[in-house]
Amino acid sequence: MTELTGHGVQELAQLLQARTVSSVEVTQAFLKRIGEGDRARAWVRTYPEMALEQAAAADARLSAAAVGRDGPAPPLCGVPFGLKDVIAVAGLPLTLGSAAFEDQVGGEDASSWERLRDQGAVPLGHTRTQELASGDAPQTVANPWDLGRSPGGSSNGSAAAVAAGTAPFALGTDVGGSLRRPASACGLTTIIGTAGRVSMRGSFTFNAAADHVGPLAWSAADCALVLAVLAGHDPGDAATHGAPPLGALPTAPTPGERPLAGRRIGVLELPPEIELAPSLAEVQARFEEELRRLGAELLPVAGPPRPPADPRPRQEQVTFFRRHLAERGDRFTAYTRERGVALLEAAEALGVAPADAGRAEQAYRAAWAALFREHELSALALPAQTRETPLVPPADEGGDLERFGDQGIRAMWNVLGWPVVCLPAGGEDGGLPIGAQLAGAPWTEAALLQTAIDYQSRTPHHESRPPATLPPR
Repeated sequence: MTELTGHGVQELAQLLQARTVSSVEVTQAFLKRIGEGDRARAWVRTYPEMALEQAAAADARLSAAAVGRDGPAPPLCGVPFGLKDVIAVAGLPLTLGSAAFEDQVGGEDASSWERLRDQGAVPLGHTRTQELASGDAPQTVANPWDLGRSPGGSSNGSAAAVAAGTAPFALGTDVGGSLRRPASACGLTTIIGTAGRVSMRGSFTFNAAADHVGPLAWSAADCALVLAVLAGHDPGDAATHGAPPLGALPTAPTPGERPLAGRRIGVLELPPEIELAPSLAEVQARFEEELRRLGAELLPVAGPPRPPADPRPRQEQVTFFRRHLAERGDRFTAYTRERGVALLEAAEALGVAPADAGRAEQAYRAAWAALFREHELSALALPAQTRETPLVPPADEGGDLERFGDQGIRAMWNVLGWPVVCLPAGGEDGGLPIGAQLAGAPWTEAALLQTAIDYQSRTPHHESRPPATLPPR
Protein backbone atom coordinates (compact mmCIF):
# COMPACT_ATOMS: atom_id res chain seq x y z
CA MET A 1 0.00 0.00 0.00
CA THR A 2 2.69 2.49 1.01
CA GLU A 3 4.65 1.79 -2.17
CA LEU A 4 1.64 2.59 -4.35
CA THR A 5 1.06 5.96 -2.71
CA GLY A 6 4.68 6.89 -3.34
CA HIS A 7 4.22 6.99 -7.12
CA GLY A 8 3.49 10.05 -9.23
CA VAL A 9 0.97 10.28 -12.05
CA GLN A 10 3.21 9.05 -14.85
CA GLU A 11 4.46 6.06 -12.84
CA LEU A 12 0.97 5.03 -11.75
CA ALA A 13 -0.37 5.40 -15.30
CA GLN A 14 2.35 3.07 -16.58
CA LEU A 15 1.66 0.48 -13.87
CA LEU A 16 -2.06 0.58 -14.58
CA GLN A 17 -1.67 0.37 -18.36
CA ALA A 18 0.63 -2.64 -17.92
CA ARG A 19 -1.95 -4.20 -15.55
CA THR A 20 0.80 -4.60 -12.94
CA VAL A 21 -1.66 -3.20 -10.40
CA SER A 22 -5.38 -2.53 -10.51
CA SER A 23 -7.08 0.81 -10.09
CA VAL A 24 -9.05 -0.64 -7.17
CA GLU A 25 -5.77 -1.52 -5.43
CA VAL A 26 -4.34 1.94 -6.07
CA THR A 27 -7.52 3.69 -4.96
CA GLN A 28 -7.73 1.61 -1.79
CA ALA A 29 -4.13 2.48 -1.00
CA PHE A 30 -4.77 6.23 -1.22
CA LEU A 31 -8.04 6.01 0.71
CA LYS A 32 -6.26 4.03 3.41
CA ARG A 33 -3.50 6.64 3.63
CA ILE A 34 -6.08 9.42 3.99
CA GLY A 35 -7.90 7.41 6.66
CA GLU A 36 -4.72 6.77 8.64
CA GLY A 37 -4.39 10.45 9.38
CA ASP A 38 -4.95 13.56 7.32
CA ARG A 39 -2.72 15.59 9.62
CA ALA A 40 -2.46 18.51 7.23
CA ARG A 41 -6.30 18.66 7.01
CA ALA A 42 -6.06 18.57 3.23
CA TRP A 43 -9.40 16.87 2.61
CA VAL A 44 -12.80 18.34 3.39
CA ARG A 45 -14.66 15.24 2.09
CA THR A 46 -13.76 11.91 0.55
CA TYR A 47 -16.05 9.72 -1.56
CA PRO A 48 -14.88 6.12 -1.01
CA GLU A 49 -17.92 4.40 -2.52
CA MET A 50 -17.88 6.54 -5.65
CA ALA A 51 -14.09 6.23 -5.94
CA LEU A 52 -14.13 2.43 -5.77
CA GLU A 53 -16.99 2.22 -8.29
CA GLN A 54 -15.02 4.43 -10.69
CA ALA A 55 -11.89 2.38 -10.06
CA ALA A 56 -13.70 -0.88 -10.86
CA ALA A 57 -15.03 0.65 -14.09
CA ALA A 58 -11.51 1.82 -14.95
CA ASP A 59 -10.16 -1.69 -14.37
CA ALA A 60 -12.75 -3.11 -16.77
CA ARG A 61 -11.71 -0.53 -19.35
CA LEU A 62 -8.01 -1.31 -18.86
CA SER A 63 -8.65 -5.05 -19.10
CA ALA A 64 -10.57 -4.63 -22.35
CA ALA A 65 -7.74 -2.54 -23.78
CA ALA A 66 -5.18 -5.17 -22.74
CA VAL A 67 -6.87 -7.81 -24.91
CA GLY A 68 -7.42 -5.48 -27.86
CA ARG A 69 -11.09 -4.58 -27.29
CA ASP A 70 -12.42 -1.01 -27.57
CA GLY A 71 -9.01 0.48 -28.42
CA PRO A 72 -6.36 1.72 -25.98
CA ALA A 73 -7.34 3.02 -22.56
CA PRO A 74 -6.72 6.75 -21.95
CA PRO A 75 -3.43 7.56 -20.15
CA LEU A 76 -5.11 8.65 -16.89
CA CYS A 77 -7.55 5.74 -16.76
CA GLY A 78 -7.64 4.45 -13.17
CA VAL A 79 -5.43 7.20 -11.68
CA PRO A 80 -6.89 8.75 -8.47
CA PHE A 81 -6.97 12.50 -7.85
CA GLY A 82 -8.45 15.26 -5.69
CA LEU A 83 -10.65 18.25 -6.55
CA LYS A 84 -10.53 21.67 -4.94
CA ASP A 85 -13.77 22.45 -3.15
CA VAL A 86 -14.80 24.96 -5.83
CA ILE A 87 -14.99 22.44 -8.70
CA ALA A 88 -18.49 21.03 -9.07
CA VAL A 89 -19.48 17.37 -9.29
CA ALA A 90 -23.22 17.21 -9.92
CA GLY A 91 -25.11 15.90 -6.90
CA LEU A 92 -22.14 16.12 -4.52
CA PRO A 93 -21.47 18.83 -1.91
CA LEU A 94 -19.74 22.01 -3.09
CA THR A 95 -19.09 24.07 0.03
CA LEU A 96 -16.50 26.62 -1.21
CA GLY A 97 -14.50 26.27 2.00
CA SER A 98 -17.34 27.93 3.94
CA ALA A 99 -19.81 26.86 6.61
CA ALA A 100 -22.25 29.18 4.85
CA PHE A 101 -22.49 26.69 1.97
CA GLU A 102 -22.51 23.41 3.91
CA ASP A 103 -25.93 22.65 2.35
CA GLN A 104 -24.92 23.44 -1.24
CA VAL A 105 -24.77 20.70 -3.88
CA GLY A 106 -23.15 20.91 -7.29
CA GLY A 107 -25.80 21.52 -9.94
CA GLU A 108 -23.76 20.57 -13.01
CA ASP A 109 -20.47 18.85 -13.58
CA ALA A 110 -17.51 21.17 -14.03
CA SER A 111 -15.76 20.83 -17.37
CA SER A 112 -12.49 19.80 -15.71
CA TRP A 113 -14.20 17.01 -13.76
CA GLU A 114 -16.08 15.85 -16.89
CA ARG A 115 -12.86 15.50 -18.85
CA LEU A 116 -11.11 13.50 -16.13
CA ARG A 117 -14.20 11.35 -15.55
CA ASP A 118 -14.42 10.52 -19.26
CA GLN A 119 -10.76 9.44 -19.12
CA GLY A 120 -11.57 7.02 -16.31
CA ALA A 121 -9.65 8.96 -13.63
CA VAL A 122 -10.84 8.28 -10.08
CA PRO A 123 -12.04 11.10 -7.76
CA LEU A 124 -10.98 10.55 -4.16
CA GLY A 125 -12.78 13.62 -2.81
CA HIS A 126 -12.81 17.39 -2.47
CA THR A 127 -9.82 19.16 -0.94
CA ARG A 128 -10.03 22.12 1.42
CA THR A 129 -9.75 25.73 0.36
CA GLN A 130 -9.81 29.01 2.21
CA GLU A 131 -13.29 30.49 2.46
CA LEU A 132 -14.63 31.37 -1.01
CA ALA A 133 -11.15 30.51 -2.34
CA SER A 134 -9.85 33.81 -0.99
CA GLY A 135 -6.10 33.63 -0.53
CA ASP A 136 -6.22 35.94 2.47
CA ALA A 137 -9.05 34.23 4.36
CA PRO A 138 -8.07 32.39 7.57
CA GLN A 139 -5.81 29.42 6.87
CA THR A 140 -7.24 26.00 7.81
CA VAL A 141 -4.68 23.68 6.14
CA ALA A 142 -1.14 22.86 7.28
CA ASN A 143 2.01 22.33 5.23
CA PRO A 144 3.05 18.64 5.21
CA TRP A 145 6.70 19.72 5.37
CA ASP A 146 6.11 21.54 8.67
CA LEU A 147 2.64 21.52 10.23
CA GLY A 148 3.18 24.95 11.73
CA ARG A 149 3.86 26.53 8.33
CA SER A 150 1.46 27.74 5.67
CA PRO A 151 0.79 25.51 2.66
CA GLY A 152 0.06 28.61 0.57
CA GLY A 153 -3.44 29.21 -0.72
CA SER A 154 -6.14 29.01 -1.82
CA SER A 155 -5.50 25.68 -3.56
CA ASN A 156 -3.87 24.79 -0.26
CA GLY A 157 -5.77 21.57 0.34
CA SER A 158 -4.95 20.23 -3.11
CA ALA A 159 -1.25 20.96 -2.59
CA ALA A 160 -1.21 19.46 0.90
CA ALA A 161 -3.01 16.34 -0.34
CA VAL A 162 -0.31 15.66 -2.95
CA ALA A 163 2.62 16.63 -0.72
CA ALA A 164 1.33 14.36 2.05
CA GLY A 165 1.12 11.42 -0.35
CA THR A 166 -2.68 11.14 -0.20
CA ALA A 167 -3.21 11.78 -3.94
CA PRO A 168 -0.88 11.58 -6.96
CA PHE A 169 -2.35 14.83 -8.31
CA ALA A 170 -5.10 17.29 -7.49
CA LEU A 171 -6.85 20.11 -9.29
CA GLY A 172 -6.88 23.68 -8.04
CA THR A 173 -7.59 27.15 -9.35
CA ASP A 174 -5.38 30.22 -9.68
CA VAL A 175 -6.62 33.81 -10.01
CA GLY A 176 -3.48 35.47 -8.66
CA GLY A 177 -1.12 32.69 -7.59
CA SER A 178 -3.41 30.23 -5.80
CA LEU A 179 -1.81 27.25 -7.54
CA ARG A 180 1.73 28.60 -7.69
CA ARG A 181 2.06 29.78 -4.09
CA PRO A 182 1.12 26.35 -2.64
CA ALA A 183 3.24 24.61 -5.29
CA SER A 184 6.23 26.64 -4.13
CA ALA A 185 5.54 26.13 -0.41
CA CYS A 186 4.84 22.40 -0.74
CA GLY A 187 7.57 21.36 -3.21
CA LEU A 188 5.23 20.63 -6.14
CA THR A 189 4.94 21.46 -9.82
CA THR A 190 1.97 23.20 -11.42
CA ILE A 191 0.98 24.94 -14.63
CA ILE A 192 -1.65 27.51 -15.53
CA GLY A 193 -2.38 27.69 -19.22
CA THR A 194 -3.06 30.62 -21.50
CA ALA A 195 -6.42 32.26 -20.75
CA GLY A 196 -8.99 30.13 -22.57
CA ARG A 197 -6.84 27.01 -22.68
CA VAL A 198 -8.77 25.22 -19.90
CA SER A 199 -12.47 25.78 -19.32
CA MET A 200 -13.61 27.36 -16.06
CA ARG A 201 -17.20 26.17 -16.52
CA GLY A 202 -18.55 24.73 -13.30
CA SER A 203 -15.73 26.12 -11.14
CA PHE A 204 -16.60 28.85 -8.65
CA THR A 205 -14.73 32.09 -9.25
CA PHE A 206 -15.11 35.83 -8.85
CA ASN A 207 -13.05 36.51 -11.99
CA ALA A 208 -13.39 33.91 -14.74
CA ALA A 209 -11.29 36.02 -17.15
CA ALA A 210 -8.20 35.77 -14.89
CA ASP A 211 -8.83 32.44 -13.18
CA HIS A 212 -7.41 29.08 -14.26
CA VAL A 213 -8.01 25.43 -13.42
CA GLY A 214 -4.74 23.50 -13.27
CA PRO A 215 -3.00 20.48 -11.77
CA LEU A 216 -0.71 20.15 -8.77
CA ALA A 217 1.66 17.18 -9.00
CA TRP A 218 5.26 16.20 -8.28
CA SER A 219 6.68 16.73 -11.75
CA ALA A 220 6.21 18.64 -14.98
CA ALA A 221 5.74 15.33 -16.81
CA ASP A 222 2.83 14.57 -14.47
CA CYS A 223 1.34 18.01 -15.11
CA ALA A 224 1.66 17.52 -18.87
CA LEU A 225 -0.44 14.34 -18.71
CA VAL A 226 -3.18 16.13 -16.79
CA LEU A 227 -3.13 19.34 -18.86
CA ALA A 228 -3.54 17.28 -22.04
CA VAL A 229 -6.88 16.09 -20.64
CA LEU A 230 -8.10 19.40 -19.22
CA ALA A 231 -7.37 21.56 -22.27
CA GLY A 232 -9.69 22.03 -25.19
CA HIS A 233 -12.80 23.59 -26.66
CA ASP A 234 -15.81 23.66 -24.34
CA PRO A 235 -19.16 24.57 -25.94
CA GLY A 236 -20.27 25.95 -22.58
CA ASP A 237 -17.31 28.33 -22.11
CA ALA A 238 -16.89 31.01 -24.76
CA ALA A 239 -13.38 31.80 -23.50
CA THR A 240 -12.13 28.49 -24.95
CA HIS A 241 -13.59 28.97 -28.43
CA GLY A 242 -10.65 30.84 -29.96
CA ALA A 243 -7.90 28.67 -28.50
CA PRO A 244 -5.59 26.94 -30.99
CA PRO A 245 -5.11 23.19 -30.59
CA LEU A 246 -2.85 22.25 -27.69
CA GLY A 247 -0.96 19.63 -29.64
CA ALA A 248 1.09 16.83 -28.15
CA LEU A 249 2.69 17.70 -24.83
CA PRO A 250 6.11 16.32 -23.87
CA THR A 251 6.55 13.64 -21.23
CA ALA A 252 10.18 12.70 -21.96
CA PRO A 253 13.28 14.91 -21.60
CA THR A 254 15.44 16.09 -24.46
CA PRO A 255 18.54 13.85 -24.59
CA GLY A 256 22.05 15.11 -23.97
CA GLU A 257 23.93 16.82 -21.16
CA ARG A 258 22.75 20.30 -22.19
CA PRO A 259 19.06 19.76 -22.92
CA LEU A 260 18.26 23.50 -22.73
CA ALA A 261 20.77 24.46 -25.44
CA GLY A 262 19.31 26.92 -27.91
CA ARG A 263 16.72 28.31 -25.49
CA ARG A 264 16.86 31.97 -24.50
CA ILE A 265 15.42 32.56 -21.03
CA GLY A 266 14.95 36.03 -19.66
CA VAL A 267 15.61 36.72 -15.98
CA LEU A 268 13.17 39.25 -14.59
CA GLU A 269 14.87 42.20 -12.91
CA LEU A 270 12.85 42.95 -9.81
CA PRO A 271 12.14 46.63 -9.10
CA PRO A 272 13.99 48.18 -6.15
CA GLU A 273 10.95 48.06 -3.85
CA ILE A 274 10.80 44.25 -4.13
CA GLU A 275 13.58 42.53 -2.22
CA LEU A 276 14.05 38.77 -2.02
CA ALA A 277 14.69 37.27 1.40
CA PRO A 278 18.36 36.14 1.51
CA SER A 279 17.62 32.39 1.52
CA LEU A 280 15.22 32.83 -1.39
CA ALA A 281 17.75 34.90 -3.31
CA GLU A 282 20.19 31.99 -2.96
CA VAL A 283 17.61 29.54 -4.32
CA GLN A 284 16.79 31.80 -7.25
CA ALA A 285 20.45 32.36 -8.10
CA ARG A 286 21.09 28.62 -8.03
CA PHE A 287 18.03 28.02 -10.23
CA GLU A 288 19.35 30.46 -12.80
CA GLU A 289 22.81 28.89 -12.68
CA GLU A 290 21.29 25.45 -13.22
CA LEU A 291 19.38 26.73 -16.26
CA ARG A 292 22.65 28.15 -17.60
CA ARG A 293 24.57 24.93 -16.88
CA LEU A 294 21.94 22.96 -18.80
CA GLY A 295 22.56 25.08 -21.89
CA ALA A 296 20.09 27.96 -21.68
CA GLU A 297 21.21 31.45 -22.63
CA LEU A 298 20.10 33.80 -19.84
CA LEU A 299 19.67 37.55 -20.21
CA PRO A 300 18.27 40.17 -17.84
CA VAL A 301 14.86 41.62 -18.70
CA ALA A 302 13.28 44.69 -17.11
CA GLY A 303 9.54 44.33 -17.40
CA PRO A 304 7.16 47.21 -18.11
CA PRO A 305 5.45 48.91 -15.15
CA ARG A 306 2.49 46.95 -13.85
CA PRO A 307 -0.89 48.57 -14.44
CA PRO A 308 -2.45 49.99 -11.28
CA ALA A 309 -5.01 47.77 -9.57
CA ASP A 310 -8.61 48.78 -10.16
CA PRO A 311 -10.17 49.56 -6.75
CA ARG A 312 -13.67 48.85 -8.08
CA PRO A 313 -15.12 45.40 -7.32
CA ARG A 314 -16.21 43.10 -10.12
CA GLN A 315 -19.88 42.55 -10.89
CA GLU A 316 -19.61 38.87 -9.91
CA GLN A 317 -18.47 39.89 -6.44
CA VAL A 318 -21.21 42.47 -6.01
CA THR A 319 -23.96 40.11 -7.14
CA PHE A 320 -22.65 37.32 -4.90
CA PHE A 321 -22.40 39.37 -1.71
CA ARG A 322 -25.67 41.21 -2.23
CA ARG A 323 -27.42 37.86 -2.29
CA HIS A 324 -25.46 35.77 0.16
CA LEU A 325 -24.75 38.29 2.91
CA ALA A 326 -28.52 38.57 3.27
CA GLU A 327 -29.17 34.83 3.02
CA ARG A 328 -26.14 33.33 4.80
CA GLY A 329 -24.26 36.20 6.42
CA ASP A 330 -24.33 34.79 9.95
CA ARG A 331 -22.56 31.63 8.76
CA PHE A 332 -19.62 33.36 7.09
CA THR A 333 -16.45 34.01 9.03
CA ALA A 334 -15.93 37.54 10.30
CA TYR A 335 -13.26 38.01 7.61
CA THR A 336 -15.68 37.23 4.77
CA ARG A 337 -18.54 39.28 6.23
CA GLU A 338 -16.25 42.29 6.53
CA ARG A 339 -14.88 41.73 3.05
CA GLY A 340 -18.38 41.50 1.59
CA VAL A 341 -19.56 44.66 3.30
CA ALA A 342 -16.46 46.54 2.14
CA LEU A 343 -16.98 45.39 -1.46
CA LEU A 344 -20.59 46.51 -1.49
CA GLU A 345 -19.60 49.88 -0.05
CA ALA A 346 -16.89 50.24 -2.72
CA ALA A 347 -19.39 49.39 -5.44
CA GLU A 348 -21.77 52.03 -4.11
CA ALA A 349 -19.04 54.67 -3.96
CA LEU A 350 -16.93 53.82 -7.02
CA GLY A 351 -19.07 51.70 -9.33
CA VAL A 352 -18.17 48.32 -10.79
CA ALA A 353 -15.05 47.34 -12.74
CA PRO A 354 -15.64 46.64 -16.45
CA ALA A 355 -15.63 43.04 -17.58
CA ASP A 356 -13.15 43.70 -20.40
CA ALA A 357 -9.50 44.58 -19.88
CA GLY A 358 -8.86 48.30 -19.69
CA ARG A 359 -6.36 50.24 -21.77
CA ALA A 360 -3.66 49.91 -19.13
CA GLU A 361 -3.90 46.12 -19.17
CA GLN A 362 -3.94 46.02 -22.96
CA ALA A 363 -0.82 48.20 -23.07
CA TYR A 364 0.86 46.00 -20.47
CA ARG A 365 0.16 42.90 -22.56
CA ALA A 366 1.46 44.57 -25.71
CA ALA A 367 4.65 45.70 -23.95
CA TRP A 368 5.39 42.19 -22.71
CA ALA A 369 4.70 40.72 -26.15
CA ALA A 370 7.18 43.20 -27.66
CA LEU A 371 9.83 42.22 -25.07
CA PHE A 372 9.43 38.52 -25.82
CA ARG A 373 9.75 39.20 -29.55
CA GLU A 374 12.68 41.60 -29.19
CA HIS A 375 14.74 39.19 -27.08
CA GLU A 376 13.44 36.03 -28.80
CA LEU A 377 12.60 34.55 -25.41
CA SER A 378 11.35 31.02 -24.97
CA ALA A 379 10.56 31.73 -21.30
CA LEU A 380 11.04 34.19 -18.47
CA ALA A 381 12.44 33.06 -15.09
CA LEU A 382 11.34 34.73 -11.87
CA PRO A 383 10.75 33.83 -8.20
CA ALA A 384 7.52 32.26 -6.99
CA GLN A 385 7.61 34.03 -3.61
CA THR A 386 9.74 36.81 -2.15
CA ARG A 387 9.57 35.93 1.57
CA GLU A 388 10.11 32.67 3.38
CA THR A 389 7.09 30.43 3.85
CA PRO A 390 5.35 31.91 6.90
CA LEU A 391 3.91 30.35 10.02
CA VAL A 392 0.15 29.82 9.89
CA PRO A 393 -1.29 32.94 11.54
CA PRO A 394 -4.05 32.76 14.17
CA ALA A 395 -7.50 32.72 12.60
CA ASP A 396 -8.36 36.13 14.06
CA GLU A 397 -5.44 37.64 12.13
CA GLY A 398 -6.86 36.59 8.78
CA GLY A 399 -4.82 34.79 6.12
CA ASP A 400 -1.21 34.79 5.05
CA LEU A 401 -1.35 36.10 1.47
CA GLU A 402 0.78 39.15 2.17
CA ARG A 403 3.22 37.13 4.28
CA PHE A 404 4.57 35.47 1.12
CA GLY A 405 5.82 38.85 -0.06
CA ASP A 406 5.04 40.62 -3.30
CA GLN A 407 1.84 39.27 -4.82
CA GLY A 408 2.44 40.89 -8.19
CA ILE A 409 5.14 38.44 -9.32
CA ARG A 410 2.36 35.86 -9.58
CA ALA A 411 -0.71 37.98 -10.33
CA MET A 412 0.98 39.72 -13.28
CA TRP A 413 0.57 36.54 -15.34
CA ASN A 414 -3.15 36.34 -14.57
CA VAL A 415 -3.46 39.93 -15.78
CA LEU A 416 -1.61 39.00 -18.97
CA GLY A 417 -3.42 35.68 -19.38
CA TRP A 418 -0.14 33.95 -20.24
CA PRO A 419 1.00 30.44 -19.27
CA VAL A 420 3.27 29.81 -16.29
CA VAL A 421 4.95 26.76 -14.78
CA CYS A 422 5.97 26.78 -11.12
CA LEU A 423 8.44 24.08 -10.12
CA PRO A 424 10.65 23.20 -7.12
CA ALA A 425 14.00 24.98 -7.27
CA GLY A 426 15.58 24.07 -3.93
CA GLY A 427 15.01 24.75 -0.26
CA GLU A 428 15.34 27.53 2.26
CA ASP A 429 16.98 27.22 5.67
CA GLY A 430 15.24 24.46 7.63
CA GLY A 431 14.56 22.30 4.59
CA LEU A 432 11.31 23.90 3.40
CA PRO A 433 10.96 23.80 -0.40
CA ILE A 434 10.97 26.91 -2.57
CA GLY A 435 9.73 27.17 -6.13
CA ALA A 436 10.53 29.28 -9.17
CA GLN A 437 8.36 30.36 -12.09
CA LEU A 438 8.90 29.95 -15.82
CA ALA A 439 6.46 32.09 -17.80
CA GLY A 440 5.90 31.99 -21.54
CA ALA A 441 4.16 33.78 -24.38
CA PRO A 442 0.53 32.86 -25.18
CA TRP A 443 -0.16 29.28 -26.27
CA THR A 444 3.38 28.05 -25.51
CA GLU A 445 2.40 25.47 -22.86
CA ALA A 446 4.17 22.65 -24.70
CA ALA A 447 7.47 24.56 -24.89
CA LEU A 448 7.24 25.64 -21.23
CA LEU A 449 6.58 22.09 -20.08
CA GLN A 450 9.44 20.80 -22.23
CA THR A 451 11.79 23.27 -20.53
CA ALA A 452 10.52 22.22 -17.11
CA ILE A 453 10.82 18.51 -17.95
CA ASP A 454 14.35 19.02 -19.27
CA TYR A 455 15.29 20.95 -16.12
CA GLN A 456 13.82 18.28 -13.84
CA SER A 457 15.58 15.52 -15.77
CA ARG A 458 18.94 16.93 -14.59
CA THR A 459 18.05 18.32 -11.15
CA PRO A 460 16.76 16.59 -7.99
CA HIS A 461 14.55 19.25 -6.39
CA HIS A 462 11.19 17.75 -7.46
CA GLU A 463 12.23 14.41 -5.94
CA SER A 464 12.38 15.77 -2.37
CA ARG A 465 9.58 14.64 -0.06
CA PRO A 466 8.33 15.84 3.34
CA PRO A 467 9.81 14.13 6.41
CA ALA A 468 8.11 10.87 7.33
CA THR A 469 7.50 11.98 10.92
CA LEU A 470 6.44 15.39 12.12
CA PRO A 471 5.67 16.72 15.58
CA PRO A 472 1.98 17.12 16.46
CA ARG A 473 0.35 20.22 15.03
